[in-house]
Amino acid sequence: MTPYTAIALMGIHLSYTQCKMLSNAKNVVLMLDGDHAGMQATKQIERKLKNQVQGLVHSIYLPYGIDPDDLTDNELMDRLSPFFF
Repeated sequence: MTPYTAIALMGIHLSYTQCKMLSNAKNVVLMLDGDHAGMQATKQIERKLKNQVQGLVHSIYLPYGIDPDDLTDNELMDRLSPFFF
């Protein structure tokens, strides 16, 4: 099984250290809150990571008002499984 690295943002900012941790990743999946700030941050972080990581960067946009922690385990798996399985 392939090891995965998870980076949790505190808010909407990706730190320099977090970006460096992801630089060798084969795939990066972003999923931030489904609000204006989360959607704007996703776009900004995606652009930044596409220039930094060796692999692909994917973004999951949640419906407005939905945060990742609002999802059930099954809903989370439905959104993430195309990238990992």
